Amino acid sequence: MKTKMTKKVFAVLIAMALVFGMALTAFAVTGAPTTGSLTVTGDKEFVGKTVSAYQVFTANWEDTNETGTDDNNIDLSDNISYVLNTNWEGFFTDAMLTGITGVSKSDKAAQYVAGLNDAQMLQLAKDMKAYADTNNIAATYTSGLATETATGGSVTITGMTPGYYLVIPEGGSTSTTRGTDATLVNVPSAASASWAIKSDYPTVEKTVGTNETETTAKIGDVLDFKLESHVPDMTEYTTYTFKFHDTFSTGLTYTGDTDLAVTIAGKTLVQGTDYTVAYDTSTRELTVDLTDLKALVDNDANINEGSLIVVTYKAMLNENAVIAGTGNKNTATVEYSNDPATGGTGTSTPTETKTYTYQLTIDKNDGSGTKLAGAEFKLKSSAGADGTVIRLISTGTENEYRVANADEIAVTPEASNRTVSTVTTTATGLIIIKGLEAGTTYYLEEVTAPVGYNKLANDITIFIDPTVTGGSYTAPIYSVGGVAQGTSSTANVVNTKGTMLPTTGGIGTIGLTALGVGVVIFGFVFTSKKKKKAE
Repeated sequence: MKTKMTKKVFAVLIAMALVFGMALTAFAVTGAPTTGSLTVTGDKEFVGKTVSAYQVFTANWEDTNETGTDDNNIDLSDNISYVLNTNWEGFFTDAMLTGITGVSKSDKAAQYVAGLNDAQMLQLAKDMKAYADTNNIAATYTSGLATETATGGSVTITGMTPGYYLVIPEGGSTSTTRGTDATLVNVPSAASASWAIKSDYPTVEKTVGTNETETTAKIGDVLDFKLESHVPDMTEYTTYTFKFHDTFSTGLTYTGDTDLAVTIAGKTLVQGTDYTVAYDTSTRELTVDLTDLKALVDNDANINEGSLIVVTYKAMLNENAVIAGTGNKNTATVEYSNDPATGGTGTSTPTETKTYTYQLTIDKNDGSGTKLAGAEFKLKSSAGADGTVIRLISTGTENEYRVANADEIAVTPEASNRTVSTVTTTATGLIIIKGLEAGTTYYLEEVTAPVGYNKLANDITIFIDPTVTGGSYTAPIYSVGGVAQGTSSTANVVNTKGTMLPTTGGIGTIGLTALGVGVVIFGFVFTSKKKKKAE
């Protein structure tokens, strides 16, 4: 951006050059640098952008200083003249320079620039940029044009011949405060040694759920996604490309175009007319193309530069979801026009969301390490005998299941429905259930106990407590039966053995009666035999 002081300094320098006239070109340039450098800084979107510096005037100058010490910068104490680069003679037309006196077009062009106010200087930079784009002026330069690509938040162009430069960052980034990307600077000069060009490159912010970048869900849940951007300044363009690209991980399934909507400044756009939607099943990329954003904005008085653009759609967490770990990602960018002359496009910095889902491991044992087979369980989302059962489906691995989605549950006829309401332990005693949402309480009901063991009387509560710091998820804390057990996902479920029920009265009344009768009979027989023997 050109400051008021810089413009005034330039005006004075131009005036000095005109006073001294052609004699200045003969001045010795001892002490003046033969080359200079320019550092251009921007924001995070500046990374990867190319900056071009077009020399407009060559500076012939003697580097002097009011203190007598050379400072290698063009300032008011220096002797200077400017010579117009031949590549710009077509821009400074006779009509533009009407009324300005001078011995050459260079003199007239320099006087013209020196006489502009701040607003006119901004417009001049904008017009010069348009001229450079339209006439492909870069191709006409044999010297005096330098380009560099930003690898970070800044880029330094070196080896620049001292002079006056039009500096243009890669297009599609019109500054909303200045009205143009282009900047006019002196090189070398104290003001241009490091120049911050605040350009507004199109960006996109992606959220899931309630405006979050990370969330949690169970398999089968349908999630709300949102992309937000803003209408850029498109005054330098006749048409403008603006496309959202959103790439899904394998754990997320796009639900379809009927769930997608686009608004600008609160106005709902018409799919197929104002924008088109395409989903590539092989790359899993969703593309929302605002057919011609410039025409759309120009035809609606309520839509302006800076107006909010919102895309909303839905996606389901599917059977391929990553369990815990890095989560299930969506990555979005905006593709936008960056060259009015060629129709070229640039791409914004990617933004992403993550959706996490977790698992539960049931460890059925007798409390002493022996694993128990034959225990049948239900996992429910609500408590009690009538609690809502979560339908499960085998992953194909023994004793491993995941939450079924609505489409799988709805399969008919019932014989072909692979989902189950209960799961039963084998000799390993283990059952793994994948695809559970954190922040939800689950209820584990034992339907049938192993043979010889007592069935649990009550549901076991399972709570997966999400650990979120600054909006980012880390390993959750599991609570089993109300007791927090750290990050372990295993619920230790113990059954106790049954015991033989006791009887009452020893051998029983009938047994005693039979014994009594036997004693009486024995006594009678014994007595009778003894009596006969005595006789």
